[in-house]
Amino acid sequence: ASVYMLDVYYTQLGNMNQGDLSQLPEIHALSAGLKAFTTQVMSSGIDTCRMACGGHGYSHASGLPMLFGWYTAMCTYEGENTVMLLQTARYLVKCYEGTLTEGKLSGTVAYLSRVQTATVGGKLARNLLDLDELVYAYQHRAARLIGMAANQLQAQAKAGKSPEDAWNSCSVQLARCATAHCHFFVVQNFVDSVRAADVDPATRAALQTLCQLYGVHGILENSGDFLEDNFLTGQDLQKLYTHLSFLLSKLRPDAVALV
Repeated sequence: ASVYMLDVYYTQLGNMNQGDLSQLPEIHALSAGLKAFTTQVMSSGIDTCRMACGGHGYSHASGLPMLFGWYTAMCTYEGENTVMLLQTARYLVKCYEGTLTEGKLSGTVAYLSRVQTATVGGKLARNLLDLDELVYAYQHRAARLIGMAANQLQAQAKAGKSPEDAWNSCSVQLARCATAHCHFFVVQNFVDSVRAADVDPATRAALQTLCQLYGVHGILENSGDFLEDNFLTGQDLQKLYTHLSFLLSKLRPDAVALV
């Protein structure tokens, strides 16, 4: 995801020199959301490592207290995370509403055009170790939550609230859909990067296992979003927990080398 954003950044610099500012809204929305998403993941990850180390995690010798103090602050400075997510959400809602009147979208929100007429119900059997299935699951979650937020915002406006009050009333759902969009973006880019990586077969296999683990873990951590509309079932989650144990065991011999 970071490599993608750097490429987009340098491409946009060239476009701006030629007077083309058409990509700026998307870049702003994506960078704001990713700032919030990645710093929150980083902060939680450092604290998880600290707790996993027991009492040693509190010792300065571990380096974790220093890391936690330095990097958790990133959730606040350079744009408080909730504010950043709401900026992303504003762009997503605008794009979603655009699909209802104008049709197709491009770039990182192109998937919103496809879901308007797509069946959103569950499927009896899903192979959630398949990378394409994982990407589709995150795409479905993001599109559904964006649609819910947009519809909720419209309902508040129809109830007579001002645009500002309607927006504030929907802020929880809006931040939620922005997080889902960023999560989908990261999973999609992880999968694309693994497939495009110029590495030997053994390294590719380890990276694919890591990618599967990331995707499966993310679904389990946010299982309610996938169960809410029966996209996944309780049986699917049971299979995912089995997959999680298998992937952790499979990845363990390569864990140090991957770090």
